[in-house]
Amino acid sequence: MANRVLIREGQLPLLVVAPHGNQDDDQNTDIIADVIASEMNAYYVINIGWRRAAEAVLGEGIANLNNIKHCQLIPCKQEFLDQIIEFKNNILTKSKRAHILYVHGMSNAVRRKTNDNVDIVIGYGQGQPPSYSCNLYYKTAFVVRMQEEKFNVYQGKAGGRFSGWKHDNLNQFFRRYQQDDRVQSVQIEIVNALRYNIEESINTAKRLARALDNLLHMETGFRKGFTIKEY
Repeated sequence: MANRVLIREGQLPLLVVAPHGNQDDDQNTDIIADVIASEMNAYYVINIGWRRAAEAVLGEGIANLNNIKHCQLIPCKQEFLDQIIEFKNNILTKSKRAHILYVHGMSNAVRRKTNDNVDIVIGYGQGQPPSYSCNLYYKTAFVVRMQEEKFNVYQGKAGGRFSGWKHDNLNQFFRRYQQDDRVQSVQIEIVNALRYNIEESINTAKRLARALDNLLHMETGFRKGFTIKEY
């Protein structure tokens, strides 16, 4: 089926990916990814057609495109994974680093469980042992940039759902499958309260775009002793 995955070339060394952009899955993450990339003139790969499930049923358009094993199935590979690889390679012909942001959604239940107004959980490969998808300075700098935009950001803890650590998690592709240390990738889980309608999703995306722009330019540092809560 045509147009299950939307792609766009950009100018900045940033690729924004929405693996679960189908509206039955992570609602409005397709909009958030689109707006971030448009604001920044970045690349994007956005799944809007494949529906998430534990087991792939390719003839019915069902596959979890955050699961590398599903991504390697035909036609998921040509439609989705190959586009990510191609754009990463394009970026690295012009830049020393390729930055990849995987955009996901989580429910508001995280706020009840933490007794805190959590906005975003960032995953970067914390685990036992860790498999970091970016260097730790980069992760912390991104958290600082998001906090400057008034996001309340947690980081995914070892063993947690949002750590971005599991072997088949798409965030691990350029560490465990096609190792390329020039890639700095993270995943972010955005609470439903920040994407429940189009207006809120656009506002969230514009704030994230400003944070990412400051991250890529690394305009300022961050204070020593900075700590990030975990979930």
